[in-house]
Amino acid sequence: MREALTWYVMVQVAAIAVWPVAARALPMLEDRGWAVAKTAGLLCLAWLVWFVCMFAAVPFTQATLVIALVVIGSAAWLTLARADALEESLAWLRDKARLVMTFEALFVCAFVLFAVLRAHDPEIQGTEKPMDMAFLNAFISAQRLPTQDTWLSGFGVPYYYFGYFVLASVAKLTGTPAGVAYNLAAATIPALTFVGLSSLAWTLARAAGVRPAWAATGAALATAFALLCGNASTFLEWLVSRGWLAASAGPTLGINHFADGVQQGVWPPANGFWWFFASRIIPNVQPDGINEFPFFSALLSDLHPHFVALPFEMLVVSIGVVHVLSRGASLRSIWTQGLAAVSLGALLIMNTWDIAPFWLLYIGLGLMGALHCEWRWRWLTAVATPFVGMLLYAPYFVGYSGPPLGLGVVPDAMRTSLASMLVLFAWAIVALGALGLWMRWCIGDRRGWALSGIGAVAGGALALIGEPTVGLLVAVVGVLLPWPGVFDRFMPSAAATVAIGGFAAVMLLGVELIYLDDVFHSRMNTVFKFHENAWLLAGLAGGVGVGLIGHFTRRARWLVLFLAGALCAFGLVYPVSAIATRLAQRPAYGLTLDGLQWLSADDRAAVRWLSQQPGRVVIASGVPQGGGEYNPMAGGMATYSGSATVIGWVGHEVQWRGPLPVLSLRQDDMTRLYRDGSPEEIRAILDRYSVQFVVVGDLERQAYGNEVDSRFQSLLPVAFRSGSITIFRAR
Repeated sequence: MREALTWYVMVQVAAIAVWPVAARALPMLEDRGWAVAKTAGLLCLAWLVWFVCMFAAVPFTQATLVIALVVIGSAAWLTLARADALEESLAWLRDKARLVMTFEALFVCAFVLFAVLRAHDPEIQGTEKPMDMAFLNAFISAQRLPTQDTWLSGFGVPYYYFGYFVLASVAKLTGTPAGVAYNLAAATIPALTFVGLSSLAWTLARAAGVRPAWAATGAALATAFALLCGNASTFLEWLVSRGWLAASAGPTLGINHFADGVQQGVWPPANGFWWFFASRIIPNVQPDGINEFPFFSALLSDLHPHFVALPFEMLVVSIGVVHVLSRGASLRSIWTQGLAAVSLGALLIMNTWDIAPFWLLYIGLGLMGALHCEWRWRWLTAVATPFVGMLLYAPYFVGYSGPPLGLGVVPDAMRTSLASMLVLFAWAIVALGALGLWMRWCIGDRRGWALSGIGAVAGGALALIGEPTVGLLVAVVGVLLPWPGVFDRFMPSAAATVAIGGFAAVMLLGVELIYLDDVFHSRMNTVFKFHENAWLLAGLAGGVGVGLIGHFTRRARWLVLFLAGALCAFGLVYPVSAIATRLAQRPAYGLTLDGLQWLSADDRAAVRWLSQQPGRVVIASGVPQGGGEYNPMAGGMATYSGSATVIGWVGHEVQWRGPLPVLSLRQDDMTRLYRDGSPEEIRAILDRYSVQFVVVGDLERQAYGNEVDSRFQSLLPVAFRSGSITIFRAR
């Protein structure tokens, strides 16, 4: 409880420190950037410390973070005072206290909800959590930057790691233990996204002149669609539990793992992990059809980049919308452009997949704003800011290397079936289609209706030749496409909403046509990453669209509201059921936010001892057969203590770096160290990798035999022992 409160207060302090900058950068937002200031504050603090520590001999410590926070806050508020805007800003806060407190309440509720959910299942093991903990703890434990890879000592961190660095900065600033910090970070990300998206949705509706009631309806639906709802698979499985649908209907519905563990008369399913399979719908994507959505990602709580980036994506979209609402005036603002550069650059090294959707969307919104601006440099500024942002993160690229990537064309047999697409995105197709048709009706231009007609005809033709999914998405894109003059005849906020929705539809269509050819040589990661991005944007645009339609139409408003409410209700079956399942779980050791409580007492003691050693120590630990993939204790001593091991999860290192010879060499060296090598070879291996401690525990005995202890007893002194685990000092 104390750690959670300290963490919350520090997020608030960072927000208050940077709010003067956010207010001047985002003046067109209804809350003057108050909601996204939390995200912006954490980002600006982390960037400043990271940049200085990468370039100068400045330690990455709590003191450095405190000094940076004081510098940022002092500079921001002094600048506001020197501009004679302090009194006006404080008066604005008093005047808008109700709005500000609404967003604060939303943030607190979301933070508490997800913290409670984590307390019911806090273990940092399973799925990708050990990997995420390895990166997070690498920075929590680091005293200098750059730091080394937890699972490949002596090498730099190989991943787009900046999200982990931001979260580690909060942990280091508050002094939160790594096991608790992981779970508090997992609660913070959805809370930041909730408040940022709600603020943007409210702004888009109110800027169009929508009455507060309809604006609130639109913002609530946008938040629900984007961040709470799940896909239709759970609703369909609920029908199975009621006996109204056959469990064998999965292939017809295009749902993989349909109704696994579902029994008639029992809901939610007794299997406590049933909710996971809502993220594995598409049956024909190999090696796994991953189709996460924001609530699933928050519930799973893998601190993967696609999840951690969510609030920062909303910050970028908010800045882009400001360009539209200001009719390009913000393109000349050093505050707006500075915040945009820091945010856009961060996405590049936080979740590199985001540069395609969110850089392009930002540029598109910037160009929309530039249409109404007479400044001569408007076009260049709108396009160049992301690349300026890239320069702000130049130290990341020094020495960077990764496996080769390419583009591939999706084969017909590998495209998403129409049934699967409707299970995943029927709500978005209906919401975005209604938004597009409303736009056409409002403007009444024949050219717009002609575009919609062309899209419908093309979509129908594609369906007839065996491409119904592509055909449906082409028709939706046709409804949402703009045409010359539309921005002169439509409200800026409504135009921005339609643009965001249209971009989401184009993303869904693009994923059916091309994919990024990575180490898996399939479209798995392309579907995985871009479907979640499209979900977020479609939810935002679709919800705001309901508010716009409700305010500006009479005949259709209640029909659209009914359809939106029904779609939302179907989608809410997932979170309501999943939350009930999670709250029914209770760890044997009681509710806690400490994600390391599941470890044995001996392992916890060893982790604690290693974490107390000065600096990031290098250890040797065993590698099980097959490279230790998804075994939390393969490299686990390093993962959970913040030290670095000679070799950890081999398969993941191959994904990040490619099949480097050093990976197999290190596996062989660990075999020689623990089983086959002579005393001379043991000493040579320890020297080669600058190993400070050698770990011998249950994993090493299982991998190399029970005689492994005796190999080191005559060579190395014992530094630590607790029950079945012994740590030998190598130097």
